Amino acid sequence: MPALYTVQTRTDPGCVREVNEDAVSTVLDWRDRLRLDDLMLQRRGHLFALADGMGGHAAGEIASRLAIRTLFETYYSRELEALSAQERLAHAIAAANEAICREAEKHPERAGLGTTLVAAVLRGDELIIANVGDSRAYWFHDHALRQITRDHSWVAEQVAAEVISAEEATRHPYRNVITRSLGPERNPEPDFFRQTVHFGDRLLLCSDGLSNMVKPAEMAQLLDAYATDEAADRLLQLACERGAPDNVTLALVEFLIAAPSKKRKTRFLAVLSLLVLLLAALLVREFIATMPARPTATPLRETPITEAAARFTPVTPPGATIEPPLADPVRVGVIRRPAPSDDSILPATEDYLYFVRGPVAIIEKSSSGWRLALPQKSRTNAAFRYTMTLHQGWQPNAARPEVGDVVGVIARPTNESDLSDDIGLEPLLLLETDPPLGANAIVWSNAAYADMWRSQEEYWLYSVYGLGGGDALGLNTPPGQEGQPIALRALLFIEPSRSNILNIRPADEIFEWSDAENAYLPAASPPSNPPLSPSPFLSPP
Repeated sequence: MPALYTVQTRTDPGCVREVNEDAVSTVLDWRDRLRLDDLMLQRRGHLFALADGMGGHAAGEIASRLAIRTLFETYYSRELEALSAQERLAHAIAAANEAICREAEKHPERAGLGTTLVAAVLRGDELIIANVGDSRAYWFHDHALRQITRDHSWVAEQVAAEVISAEEATRHPYRNVITRSLGPERNPEPDFFRQTVHFGDRLLLCSDGLSNMVKPAEMAQLLDAYATDEAADRLLQLACERGAPDNVTLALVEFLIAAPSKKRKTRFLAVLSLLVLLLAALLVREFIATMPARPTATPLRETPITEAAARFTPVTPPGATIEPPLADPVRVGVIRRPAPSDDSILPATEDYLYFVRGPVAIIEKSSSGWRLALPQKSRTNAAFRYTMTLHQGWQPNAARPEVGDVVGVIARPTNESDLSDDIGLEPLLLLETDPPLGANAIVWSNAAYADMWRSQEEYWLYSVYGLGGGDALGLNTPPGQEGQPIALRALLFIEPSRSNILNIRPADEIFEWSDAENAYLPAASPPSNPPLSPSPFLSPP
């Protein structure tokens, strides 16, 4: 199974320096350049790296970028195919150091150039981290943040030797003196660390421009409160608001699921074997139970199933159905207005939303988030699903969705052109489709978009006719067009007096997707009549 994650990078020169001497990159930046296919990435892993250059006169900028480029080109080179991920990473770091030393030899005016480096490789469910210098790797798991790497700096060594305290180190005049880095006449030896990846864990790589301005406790609060992209923005913003005397750079990776390691595969096979034996025992018991009883027969005792074993067995609630609605994938597209204007509109990202609806088929729960999947079936009978991760944001007293429950989702796509089997969504609101009071109850909300619903704003809604969306918006489905992608304007807002109710008021004008025109065209007969029963997503005016 391929590794699944979402990654955000941010870099800023800060409030004092004119030149940004930091560099950050991920494997996604190098896939096309190095011609990396999925099989190669499965074997070699997914690399993330950050460098903080030094040396003045643009030397730091050159050193950090040269280190990043050499690191990726060497790590993914075919010459190192037989090596382990850690060995490949060690070779790549050594090659980056050699490249910087050669650059210094060619240009004596850059003799002092150098750079820190922190890098991480994801293979299966294991992460290998390496660092040289004081750029850091943090690990966020179960609402807690800890530093993985150890700073190679003078103050860090003094703290380790208990000469000064950690608090004194933050104010010490030698706090920027590092003891290891890449470059000539420096110690380029990296430290290595290993970390097992679990669903919802996050990796933060950052330069000292961030770690010097934002405390770990503050980082943890932001990571706990916001989705990955918003958390990255807030971290950078907080450092800059405090003056940011140095360049500020970070890479934030959230791990959604990872391929099982050999150890986990072994444990899985062991559990599977036990389940097979248990099933065989139950079948034998049932067979014996159907045989004529003998006078001397001893009744079989039913084998209890422990709570731990039950966690491996997904349970479908009584009466729950996993029948996907007929719906083509929702898509972003150009909207062509009718005559006399005949103009075309392609809504900006902040001006449109997806509305999708369907039964919950998969729920993966962890302390840091829930991962939901809503299966759908296209009009050509192709199966696909919308996937999303929900962090904190559950409404007080709101019931969590169970397998089979039908929910509505207001979301934005993580990739506008994604029409694959798994379409990733950034959820904004999770809505109950059959609440007790007949109104659209908010079950979960994304804290990053809390201000979005406080005023009455119009948005373009991309959805489909029928059970996959339109029915819940109060739209009648024209004959033969169940599942057809549509676009419409709608007013969305939350009243202050009813903070758990979302008002959605669609406009009468509907646009239908045309494959031939590759655009949304005005509906021939706008289906604006109200549905036979009140829609759970339409609040009274």
